[in-house]
Amino acid sequence: MPVFNCIWQGDANEIAIRSLLYTGSPAVKMNITGPEIISVRYAAQELGRLLNKEVIFEGEEEESAYLSNASLAIKTFGYPSVSLQTMIQWQAEWILSGGRTLNISTHFEERKGEY
Repeated sequence: MPVFNCIWQGDANEIAIRSLLYTGSPAVKMNITGPEIISVRYAAQELGRLLNKEVIFEGEEEESAYLSNASLAIKTFGYPSVSLQTMIQWQAEWILSGGRTLNISTHFEERKGEY
């Protein structure tokens, strides 16, 4: 994957709860994610820098990625409160402090839509 969208789980949970005020028929569909398109390479390098680890890439990124358009959610609920940089920092701090991991595959690399 060359790029991705992401949102802090706390922001996604808040939007899920607030969205109950917007229920109706027919249902309004909206994507809940961060509005930015983030480079996988950038995110990996930034996390590597914070962990003081060399980042090694294998293979080449694809030319396409499955992204979500969160413009309706951003218009309705506002910009997420936690930035990408903060999420990366929190992740690095968690890892460096010996935080628990589930050690399971995220299937982030999947491109068939089957997880």
